[in-house]
Amino acid sequence: MVGPSTPLPSQPSPHQDRVIAAHTDDGTGAREASVGGAIRLSVEIPIRVLSILATLILTRRLGVLGFGEFIVTLGVALVLAELADLGLTQSLIPHIVSGRRSVRDIYAVKGQLTAGMIGVGALAVGAVATLSPLDPVTVALCVVHYVGAGWIECVGNTLRAFGRRSAEAALLLVFRSVLVGLIGLTSLGDSPRTVALAYALALVPGLLLAPGLVSRHASGPRTTGSWIVLCEALPLGLNSGLARLTVRVEVFVLRFLDLATGLGLFAVSLRVVESLLTLPSALAGGALPALAREARSPEAGPGAAQRTLSLVAWVGIPAGVGMGLRAPEILALLGPDFVDGAPILRVFSFTLALCFLNTALFHILVAAARGPLIPKLTALRLAAGVSFAVILIPRLGGFGAAVGYAASEVVLWLCLVRAAGHSVRFSIARPVGAALVGTVPMGLALWFGPRPLLLAIPMAVIVFGLGAALMLSGRRGSTSLG
Repeated sequence: MVGPSTPLPSQPSPHQDRVIAAHTDDGTGAREASVGGAIRLSVEIPIRVLSILATLILTRRLGVLGFGEFIVTLGVALVLAELADLGLTQSLIPHIVSGRRSVRDIYAVKGQLTAGMIGVGALAVGAVATLSPLDPVTVALCVVHYVGAGWIECVGNTLRAFGRRSAEAALLLVFRSVLVGLIGLTSLGDSPRTVALAYALALVPGLLLAPGLVSRHASGPRTTGSWIVLCEALPLGLNSGLARLTVRVEVFVLRFLDLATGLGLFAVSLRVVESLLTLPSALAGGALPALAREARSPEAGPGAAQRTLSLVAWVGIPAGVGMGLRAPEILALLGPDFVDGAPILRVFSFTLALCFLNTALFHILVAAARGPLIPKLTALRLAAGVSFAVILIPRLGGFGAAVGYAASEVVLWLCLVRAAGHSVRFSIARPVGAALVGTVPMGLALWFGPRPLLLAIPMAVIVFGLGAALMLSGRRGSTSLG
C-alpha cells in the first residue's frame, strides 16, 4: 500500500516553494506558531460568538427534548458526511508545506468522493430512517450541511497554507453569519426540520465565494493519481470518522436508552464545550505549517510545538475554571429548563483543558506525518468511551455520560503525550502549571465577584489578563509561556 513516505515524482509548484521556505531555527518556529495561532484565534473568536448565539437561539426555541433530538440527528449526519472527505482536508496543509501533493490533486479526489456520497448518502439516510425514529428529511439536510461545510473548511485550509488569512477569515465569517441570521431572524429555528433547512441554506454564499478565492492555487495539471492521494489521507480519514463517533457515543447511548431529559441536558453541555473546542483547533491549526517544519527538523529544540501547547493551556485552563464556577448562570442563558444540567457542565469544565491539550497533541502528530498511529489512538478513545458509557449511563444518566466522557479524555491524553513525545520535544507540566497559577486570581474574582455574567465575565478577563501579563513579563524571548 502506498503510504505517507511515498516520494513525489514531480517538483513543488512556485506557490509551494514559497510555503516551504526554510524556517528551522528554534525562535522562528516558535514565533511563527504564536503568530499563526493568534491570527487564526482572532478569526475564530467572532465565529465562536456566532456559534454560541445560534445555540442560544436553538435551545430556547427547541427546549430540552427537541434540542437533544436535534443533536442526535447532527451526530448521525456528521458521521455519514465524513465519507465525502476521508481525511483529505486534514492532510491538505502538511502536503502543501512539504510540497508532496498539489492542491488540484486533493481537490480532484474530494470532488470524486462528494459525487459518490450522493448515492451512498441516499442509501444511508434510508437505512437510518428504517432503523431509527429520526426524520429522514432532517438527517439528509444535515448531511448536506456537513458535506458543504467540509468544502468550505478545505478551501479555508488552502488559503491559510498560502498565507491568505484575511480571505480565510472572510469566508468563514460569511458562512457562520448567514447561518445565525437564518436561525435568528426567520422562522427556520422553530423545529428540528426547519433548523436543518437553515443549516443547508447557509452554505450557499460560502460555496459561491470559495471558487474565486482558491482558483489560483488549484490551477495547473494533476501530478498524482487519485488512489495514491486517497491512500495517504485514509489514516486521517479513519481517525476523523472515529473521532466523530467518540464525541457522540454518550449521545447515542442516551438516545438508545430513551433517557430524553438526560440526553437534552448532556447535549447542551456538550454543545457548550464543542463551541469552545474550535479554539484549540484554531490555535494549533494556525501553527500547523510551523509544526510541520519543526517535525522535519528533529535537530531543532522545543519551538513551535512547545509554544502551541503553551497557548492552548493558557486558553483552555481559564476557560474551564470559569465555566465550572459559573455553570448555573451559563445554562440559565440557554433557558431555565437547562439549569438542572449544571453538575454535568461542571464535569465538562474539568474535561475542557484536557480536550484543548489533546487537540494540540493530535495536530503535532499530523504535522509529524504519524498518520497511521492517529486512528489507533482515536479507536482507543472510542473503546474507552463506549465502555464507560455502558457502565455509567444506565446508573447515572446524563451525569454518568459526562463522567465517562471525562475519563475517556484522560485515557487519550496519557497516550497522546507519549506518542507525540517520540516526534518532537516539549514539556506539558511547565505550561499547565503556569496557566493554573495564572488562573487563580481570575477564579477568586469569579467566586467572590458579582453574580451577573455580564459583569463577571469582563471582570474575570481583565483580572486574568493582568495576572498573565505580570507572569509573562519576565519571559520575553522564551519559546514557552510556561
